[in-house]
Amino acid sequence: MRQYLIRRLLQIIPLVIGISFVSFVLVVSAPGDPVATMFSPDVVANIDTEALREKLGLNQPIPVQYAKMMWQFVNGELNSFAERRPTTEMVAERLPTTVLFASLAMGLALLVGVPIAVISALRPYSIVDDVSVTLSMVGLSLPQFWFALILILIFAERLQWLPATGLRPIDASGYNLREMFPYLILPTIVLSLGVLPAVVRYCRSSMMEVMRQDY
Repeated sequence: MRQYLIRRLLQIIPLVIGISFVSFVLVVSAPGDPVATMFSPDVVANIDTEALREKLGLNQPIPVQYAKMMWQFVNGELNSFAERRPTTEMVAERLPTTVLFASLAMGLALLVGVPIAVISALRPYSIVDDVSVTLSMVGLSLPQFWFALILILIFAERLQWLPATGLRPIDASGYNLREMFPYLILPTIVLSLGVLPAVVRYCRSSMMEVMRQDY
């Protein structure tokens, strides 16, 4: 088991490097100037942009820029062009919110998806099973951003039951779940939609496979 995990982890390394390199090339090749994001237009007009690009290494070949970026990333020295501060600091600020939403979405997907999968597996090819399979396919095909807009339109704009944006009231701070609860409902539902169909299909097929065994 340990050798299998080590082998799988080693296989992930070239995949991550390849994806990061392609993403880096796409960002560098996109229209726009990173120097322009660092200063306001009136400041950019009064500075030597070419000298600044040279100082930042933006005039170097893309492979060299990528290698430097990865080295700075590994050492924790990678900075944001726009905000001119360490990316580790920016990630640390947003990590609690990300973990919170990911945990809530996964918990909701398991809470709803596992019972549905069990019922479908116990009654294969019944109406309940057909409905769950169909809804799973719809969930996999449905764009999450479109579903989010529909929920905002219904529950935030029309009914005005839930807030459309934000994480907490404007005058609140910290992570008080009681104050944040109304703000967590819509994002959690939308994020769970990306996990719920996979949970239903995987649990259903796994349970049906086990039920076919001799024991």
